[in-house]
Amino acid sequence: MHILLTRPLEDSEELILKFRDLGHKVSHMPVIQIEKVEYEKINFLDYKAIIFTSANALKFLDTILNHFFFQFGKEEF
Repeated sequence: MHILLTRPLEDSEELILKFRDLGHKVSHMPVIQIEKVEYEKINFLDYKAIIFTSANALKFLDTILNHFFFQFGKEEF
């Protein structure tokens, strides 16, 4: 099977290796670029819950959160 992965390399590298090890042909063509955007400082203590829809959002977070995280899926934050 020929598989096309479109995420940035740092998000796809492990999958590329796994699929190749399984004997698949893998092509990589990133169609998005993950960048930090400037945002107004947020007082996270004002919120009871915070939902991040992407692990990439946490990569650029300027604050260390000392709260419980609920995680969906296998990817670790």
